[in-house]
Amino acid sequence: MHLRKIEIIGKRYDNPSKTRLAVVGDIRRSGSVVLAATPLLKKEGIKTGSRLLEIPKRKDIHVVNPSMERCIKASNYISSLVLQYVMPEDFHAYSIDELFIDATASLHLFARTPEDLAHRILNEIYRKTRLTATAGIGPNLLLAKFSLDHEAKHSPTGVAYWRYEDIPFKLWSIHPMKDFWRISSATERRLNRLGIYTIKELALSSKEML
Repeated sequence: MHLRKIEIIGKRYDNPSKTRLAVVGDIRRSGSVVLAATPLLKKEGIKTGSRLLEIPKRKDIHVVNPSMERCIKASNYISSLVLQYVMPEDFHAYSIDELFIDATASLHLFARTPEDLAHRILNEIYRKTRLTATAGIGPNLLLAKFSLDHEAKHSPTGVAYWRYEDIPFKLWSIHPMKDFWRISSATERRLNRLGIYTIKELALSSKEML
């Protein structure tokens, strides 16, 4: 199971789901990179990696510098909450705002299903920090990551579960290919030159050819 904690965006903005806000590296530099953007702002085309100069200058759009000290403090605290549900060896901090856990051994102690456990953890995170989190669940790290990025973050429940039988319908349908985790635009162009234009075609290609 994979959890994602939203970025810390400052005490003035209590509900990121209702705020158009971007966190940038330096608000004084027009070329500064967007480190995080709320969902409403992402709908307007501003996302992680965009530049400050691309953000429309409007009263309903807020731009702030990051507060790394608060972010690290919140990340460490949330990690401590999650570690109440798994052993340290079943915990992996992927980044400051993402983590993986393997709940295989401890699931039965806290919940009936992986979805129940995910909701329990997300509810505890919100209750104790007022931070919203989402969870992707899968039988391996890759499917957990994709169920998070491509479904959970867009689901009203904040939880998604991708199984092996979902691969042909969900994983293979990711398009464009650069939206697939770790496939860059350059890699997509190289794959296109090999005659590969979809994730399904990539999955069915021979290892020797690749």
